[in-house]
Amino acid sequence: MKLGLACLSVITLILGTTTVSQGFELDWSDPRYQELYEHRFEFQDWFLQGFYGRRGQTRNPITCALCETALSVIIGWIRNGEPLEQVTTKTIELCKSLNIVTEDICDMVVPIYADPLYYMVTRHSWITVFDACGIVLGGDLLPGCFNMNHTMTDWVIDLDYEMRPPVIEHPLVPAVPTVKVIQLTDIHPDLHYVEGSLNDCGKPLCCRPDPRDDPTNSSIAAGPWGDFLCDFPMTSTRNVFIEAATTHPDADFVLMTGDLVHHQIWNTTVEDNMSHYVAFINALMEAFPNTQIYPALGNHEPHPCNMFPPSDVWADYDLAWMYNFHGDLYQTQLTAAALATFRRGGYYTQIHKPGFRIVTLNTNFCYTNNFWILWNAADPEEHLQWFSNTMYAAERSNEKVWIVGHVPPGGKDCWSKWSSQFLRVINRYQNIILAQFYGHTHNDEFKIFFDDSRDPPQPTGSLWIGASVTPYTDLNPGYKVFYADGVRENATWQITDHETYVYDLAAANEAGSSVLPAFYKEYSAKEAYAVEGFTPANLWEFVKRMAVDDALFRTYYRYWYKDSGKEEFDTDCPSTGDVSQCKFEFLCEIVNTDYTNKHCDILKGLAAAATAQ
Repeated sequence: MKLGLACLSVITLILGTTTVSQGFELDWSDPRYQELYEHRFEFQDWFLQGFYGRRGQTRNPITCALCETALSVIIGWIRNGEPLEQVTTKTIELCKSLNIVTEDICDMVVPIYADPLYYMVTRHSWITVFDACGIVLGGDLLPGCFNMNHTMTDWVIDLDYEMRPPVIEHPLVPAVPTVKVIQLTDIHPDLHYVEGSLNDCGKPLCCRPDPRDDPTNSSIAAGPWGDFLCDFPMTSTRNVFIEAATTHPDADFVLMTGDLVHHQIWNTTVEDNMSHYVAFINALMEAFPNTQIYPALGNHEPHPCNMFPPSDVWADYDLAWMYNFHGDLYQTQLTAAALATFRRGGYYTQIHKPGFRIVTLNTNFCYTNNFWILWNAADPEEHLQWFSNTMYAAERSNEKVWIVGHVPPGGKDCWSKWSSQFLRVINRYQNIILAQFYGHTHNDEFKIFFDDSRDPPQPTGSLWIGASVTPYTDLNPGYKVFYADGVRENATWQITDHETYVYDLAAANEAGSSVLPAFYKEYSAKEAYAVEGFTPANLWEFVKRMAVDDALFRTYYRYWYKDSGKEEFDTDCPSTGDVSQCKFEFLCEIVNTDYTNKHCDILKGLAAAATAQ
């Protein structure tokens, strides 16, 4: 899910304060504290936007310099030899003083994340604030974010370029029978959701029992079918699964792209996470008893959230419990070979039909909020090398491939160095990688990859980011259905169309718990966008059209919000008038997968030329 800056942010964002209450004061002769206090509101917004996807008030980005200043305080305490307990206590008090979150959340969250940070810094003497900020902000185009230890960035994976075949220009798929595939993502069920509880309780996320609850006041009470500010009740989760299965009984398989646990990271435990896994997967299997399911792990699956410690530290920070638990739950869906790697690291490959392979990645290894990347940044768990080797074998076997994951590579939440190596694999094997599917952002969107070694640069791949099941935040609940050329002999497995299905959450809650939500097909991409096809080249042409056509962009923006109507309240993207302030922010997110801005500049040039005419 879209949680921007990591749980590391819980430790770093809490530093703009005046005094603390357990026996020490900040030394105001130290200019670091003055700087942090001056920018305290940016830090607060950074936390809300990064951690919970909520837009802040200042909209000013945190610079790498500010990140480094903040981390220099905590890492300085550790380097000075202060024990873990003291570092934790100081950080808790700083958290409370700045009022980033409520005091009880400070008490619960800080110890969870201070511990692994302390572990890494005390055992790797070379870790600096530049390394840490280079990871946390390393999926962003911020100047000064790359002053990292060279061992973290001077690595490449082995690729077989000598045997690279000529690039195949995939023709448009003729009118042929298609397979139907359902994507479910970012479900975030909350087993503790209570109808009528406060939907805004002063914490980052609510809709759980609270002494101030007033079920009679619908403006502040959590609805029976969900709430725009909360995670999803289990009854609603089951309803989505049943509706998808009933409406699409002919689906060939289901892609489940992760996040089975709620966002209340201060309330997670191993036991609570397991309860959510079981409830979710049982509901999914009951709805799709005879349909193949391919799962991917989301960043919320582990406890603590976002933290994917490498296997060489499992003696101290075990994660085998999570991988094995999921392996047990999905053992009827995966082959023995797939289960072996799934249990080892949350990734696998499996033949779905002769000539067609699914490759599921654990892209949480690139997630900038997973600060275990600091421990070993050079291809964590050698995952990308496994990916490259798997693609080599698929090419030699003349197979078509779909890639499945959670955190989308090429985005702000995926470390740019990891993404650059991922892009090398995509460009090398563009002939056989026909589609990619991810979640995490909760929005309905896509991205395009380019090969800049060709003149001019050519689009070589694309990925789809599924519409979330959860309504958090300000979205209608939904799911996606993809159609692909996968029936005929020698099928291309190209996408031929995709649809999004949603229900009006506000209307469903108004109708009450006795009336099932009315799902509807929000749109067909082929019809709504008038595209010829869904190859990377087709999608690049579509994005260029949006650059010069505000009405087309507004249509895309409406569907990005899943028809919730919330886009009408975005003053940066008004429903009428000039949308340039937000349009290129969105369009650049689609094409800036190499973190260079060059393709974004092309779009801006097209718009400027159109305006000048």
